[in-house]
Amino acid sequence: MEGIRIGVKYCGGCREQYDRKSAAARIRENVLGAAEFVPAEAGGTYDALLVICGCPTCCADISGYRTDGNVVKVAGEGDCVRAQEELTKTVESKAR
Repeated sequence: MEGIRIGVKYCGGCREQYDRKSAAARIRENVLGAAEFVPAEAGGTYDALLVICGCPTCCADISGYRTDGNVVKVAGEGDCVRAQEELTKTVESKAR
C-alpha cells in the first residue's frame, strides 16, 4: 500500500489574520497515523486536501486539485483541532 498523502494548499495571504504556517505545522504534528504532508500542486491527486486560509473568506482556489478523500479548510486558529480530527479519521480509514 502506498503512503497516505495529504496535500497542503495555502491561500495568497492577502488578509492573513493568524500565523498560517504555525497552524499547519501544529495540525501536521497532531494528526494521528502515518501520513505525508506535501505541498499541493495543481493537477495532483491526494488522499485529503488541507486548505490553509488566512481569514474567514477562505478564498483559496482549489479547483485544480483532486482528492480521493475530504477537503479540510482552516480559516483561523479555532479550526485547527477540527482539522486534526478530520484528517486523523481520513488517515485511519485509508490505512485499513
